[in-house]
Formats: sequence, structure tokens, C-alpha cells
Amino acid sequence: MFDIGLPELILLSLVCIVALGPERIPEVVKFLTRFLNKVKSFFNETKIELEKEVGLDEIKREIHNEEIMRKDKE
Repeated sequence: MFDIGLPELILLSLVCIVALGPERIPEVVKFLTRFLNKVKSFFNETKIELEKEVGLDEIKREIHNEEIMRKDKE
């Protein structure tokens, strides 16, 4: 997704220390962690909901059954 390497992370850390100060960094990290967890949870719930609407489970079962039938014929 993102191509972030070690040099970029070190630079970002230095910028955070200078801009925010060492005493505010833990607050920012906690906020970002909570925010990213909420975003991840939202996308997972949306994915599950879309799979249910489309009927993905039924499609997977049908494909699996067809593969078993093909193997039995061989």
C-alpha cells in the first residue's frame, strides 16, 4: 500500500519530536492508534455487510461443491 522505509520513519519521528515535543507524543500516538482501529473496524464491518448482501457464502459453497464433483468424476 504505502512504501515507507526506515529512513522515512526516522525522519517522521524527528519531525514529531521537534513539532510536538516529547511530552505530547504519547497522546498523539494513543489518538492515532484509536483512530486507526476505528477505521479498520469500520472497513471490516462494511466488508462483512457487503459479503452478506451479495451472498458470497453461497457462491463459495457452490464453487467448493463443483470442485468436489469434478474430483469425483476424475
